[in-house]
Amino acid sequence: MPKLPTAPATMLVSLALVASLSVAAKAAVTEDNFKLQSAGDLAALCSADKTDPLATAAANFCEGYALGAYAVIDQYQRAEKTPLFCLPNPPPTRDAATAAYAAWVKASPARPAMAPVDSVYEFLRTQYPCTAKKP
Repeated sequence: MPKLPTAPATMLVSLALVASLSVAAKAAVTEDNFKLQSAGDLAALCSADKTDPLATAAANFCEGYALGAYAVIDQYQRAEKTPLFCLPNPPPTRDAATAAYAAWVKASPARPAMAPVDSVYEFLRTQYPCTAKKP
């Protein structure tokens, strides 16, 4: 019969398992993420670890896409009688907004499969609801 590991050995194995899971949760950005097939791809780019070899490209892509999507959604909103979302004053910084977006996508199992632009719209609508009607 094999000898069972002692408590300290079991603890080390457990810690190693937890550490490996946290690394897996923060997966590296891949070139496929830049194809932007889903909100999950955009969230991965927006939350790339600064040590990732593609971190700079990911951050630039994320911010560029987010700004473009926001500009289109904001123009659409201006044509509506009631606002679709209302940013606070002052609005969040780009880094804060993209980090919040990535966390929002990852918080729901259904959101990573959304179309990227639809997810940006839903994020804005749900995270920055309006309390007053547009004049």
